[in-house]
Amino acid sequence: MDRTDVVDAVALALSVLAVVAQATVVVVAATALLGLVWAPARGLLREVAEGLRPGLLWGAWGVAALATAGSLFFSEYAKFVPCGLCWYQRIAMYPLSVILLIAAVRRDYAAAARFGLPLVAFGAAVSVWHNYVERHPEARDRLLLDRRDDVVRGQVDRGARLRDDPGPVAERVRPDRHAPARRASRGAGARGGVTAPWARS
Repeated sequence: MDRTDVVDAVALALSVLAVVAQATVVVVAATALLGLVWAPARGLLREVAEGLRPGLLWGAWGVAALATAGSLFFSEYAKFVPCGLCWYQRIAMYPLSVILLIAAVRRDYAAAARFGLPLVAFGAAVSVWHNYVERHPEARDRLLLDRRDDVVRGQVDRGARLRDDPGPVAERVRPDRHAPARRASRGAGARGGVTAPWARS
């Protein structure tokens, strides 16, 4: 079993887990919506929540740890180069592995919510945008073009300011090409040699 087979097996396993997680979220959301109008569904959801509560933080930590391990596997073992948006999502995910572990050990649901939910919200927002630009590349291209136009406009404005008032910047940009010859001529004059016309002043 070579590296490619290992990568394919891990990718398949993580894909299956992702589908199961998405299906679970859909079922829970549907049950919650149904509970708004149907009392038995509301009671079922309450019973499930009470049953899962003791291990809820450990489950959340397991998801964060698995996501962290998966990202490191693909970048360090499979040698997949993460894009910029992937890194932003990693920034949100990696601290969760530590925060949720400490919260699970201490059974501190309040701390998990206080410190974990902002990271979850940030990572989810970046993930939504990431999926959108993958399916609509023109959106990212348009954003990059807008940024490029801003850079070009800034360069044009800076060029106009330098043209109107060069100041000391122009001296650094356009150094005196005769300076070395002038210094050499002055040195020769001091030794009794011939002094160039521009060195007599």
